[in-house]
Order: sequence, then structure tokens, then C-alpha cells
Amino acid sequence: MATRTYTSITDDIDGSEDASPVTFAFDGTSYSIDLSARNRKKLEDALALFIEHGTRDGTSGKRTPKGSPTWNREELKAWAKENGHKVSDRGRVPQAIVDAYLAAR
Repeated sequence: MATRTYTSITDDIDGSEDASPVTFAFDGTSYSIDLSARNRKKLEDALALFIEHGTRDGTSGKRTPKGSPTWNREELKAWAKENGHKVSDRGRVPQAIVDAYLAAR
């Protein structure tokens, strides 16, 4: 005899059947909630005005690899030493020094 198992997702607001997960973020915190089509529409309608007037921050949660730096490490270290920054001969250059170098270019 075979056994079939069904998973039913219910709406977190009203308990109705046939819900699906919805994710959103507010103030840097991501949320996930299971909503029916009706409650999803309510959420979309409630946020529509704010989304229309807001700007996207450009993050999507996906990390893209960084390309090669647009600066030469030895030139940067020489500039940093000439401008009173402490940098070691080995290892990473602190981002604050890289930012200052790029701003001065």
C-alpha cells in the first residue's frame, strides 16, 4: 500500500488554504509570511503608494564577485605613507585608506 503525504500551506493571517510565501523587508529586517491571494493583494495595495515613491536600494541578496581593483597596490601604499597613513608592507590595505586614496585621485 502506498502512502501519499500532502503539504498544505495556510494563510498566517486568517488560516485560509492555498497560501504561498511572501517575503518583504522593512528597516533592514527581512520578513516572510504565508498569504492567500486575497491577503497578498491587501499587502500589495497597502504598500503600493510607498513603493511608488520609494527607490530601490540596489541589493537583491545576491553577491556578485568583485572585479580587479582599479588601483595599483604599491602606488596606493606609497601614497598612503606619503600622506601619513599607517600601512603594513604585507596584507590587506584598510578600506578607509583605499577610499581616501580613490577620493584623492
